[in-house]
Amino acid sequence: MPTIKEIFESMPQYVNKDKIQGVNKVVQFHITGDEAGDYVVRVQTVS
Repeated sequence: MPTIKEIFESMPQYVNKDKIQGVNKVVQFHITGDEAGDYVVRVQTVS
């Protein structure tokens, strides 16, 4: 089973870059359990 870190690090490979053009968002995840913590993901495209 992948760790939380591995899951978050793999996210970019699943992004459809055509659909996020112009996006500038921050998403916070509050995870409980063995790897509990607050994790932040920034979705931002660079022109």
